[in-house]
Amino acid sequence: MHHSFSDDIVSVTNLRKDLPAMLTRVRDGVPVTIMQGDQADLVIVKRADLAAMASEAEALRARIADLAGEIETLEVLSDPQLLASVHAGLGAMRDGRVVALDELGDEG
Repeated sequence: MHHSFSDDIVSVTNLRKDLPAMLTRVRDGVPVTIMQGDQADLVIVKRADLAAMASEAEALRARIADLAGEIETLEVLSDPQLLASVHAGLGAMRDGRVVALDELGDEG
């Protein structure tokens, strides 16, 4: 069952009073958000759940990077002039019309 961080919000006073019950809820997979004054910016969460969130975040970062590459490829494929330039470069490489980077010298 998926819980959001807003499922269980407790004040610091109630957390102190009901700490064993709150820890049981956390162990059962329910994050507990702590309200101190007007801020609810602290959360108690099970270590395994935190590790799973970190792993999921890393997988999402990797997928975003993959999608960025796919978008770049689509942009190249949708630009006729750029695509023609890529094909011309590939043809030049295939025909051996290349120069090594260190042979170009200093153009500055």
